[in-house]
Amino acid sequence: MTKPNFIDWTFLASVYRLLSKLEKIFQEPLEGEATGTNETISSKVGNGKMGKKFIVKDFIIITLLTSIWVNISELIRFFAYVKPEMQSFLSGVPNVMPMNEVGILLIWGAWDTLLSALYVYLFWLCAQVFGNNRKSIWMSGIMSWAFFFVLFWVASANMNLASWSSLLIVLPLTLLETVVATFIASKLYRWRNL
Repeated sequence: MTKPNFIDWTFLASVYRLLSKLEKIFQEPLEGEATGTNETISSKVGNGKMGKKFIVKDFIIITLLTSIWVNISELIRFFAYVKPEMQSFLSGVPNVMPMNEVGILLIWGAWDTLLSALYVYLFWLCAQVFGNNRKSIWMSGIMSWAFFFVLFWVASANMNLASWSSLLIVLPLTLLETVVATFIASKLYRWRNL
């Protein structure tokens, strides 16, 4: 199997198009979002909607609610694309990606909940500095995507555990997952702090 050029321009162009489309979704200011251009960061922090204190109860509730989306997104992506692709790519490995045991599903559910907690916590950190707004949603969503998914899938492809072409499908889907998850966290923090 040959590896692609160092820079896959098709992949970069598709990610750019996806980001452009996602940005249009968030063009409208959120309720209570500061819209002035001359406002300082300190005036946006805690804009009446985001408290400075980390409240564990709120964090747990928001994480559990966000994990509903994350679990649904992970399951759809896994069964619709990743599992068939990986079974085909790793056809020489016996029993690749079995999903017929309760233990495997429980571990996967725990993994998705941990992933949701990391999304929510990274969003909370960004919101402490920039306020509960689009900037925090995008920043925490893209950072989560880069740390959790780009790192994993590029490393997997680099070690020939996944095909490079699968990254063209998987990475945009995971970007959508992370940005929607941070958007959900943003809305839930607004709702919890009303």
